[in-house]
Amino acid sequence: MKGLIEVKSAEIYKLKDGLLIVGKNFLLDEARKTLFVFNKPQAKDLILKYLRR
Repeated sequence: MKGLIEVKSAEIYKLKDGLLIVGKNFLLDEARKTLFVFNKPQAKDLILKYLRR
C-alpha cells in the first residue's frame, strides 16, 4: 500500500472541517477519516462529486 500513494505530488486543501489531500491515485478526507486509493485518474472526479467538495 505504501508504494501506491505518492504524497509528495499531492495537493493539500485546508477546509473548515479538516484537510483534503488529493493525489494522483488517492484521496484522503481528514474530516470523514477516509482514504480512497484508485488506479484510474477519472475515479478522483467521481469520488469528489460523492463527497460534495
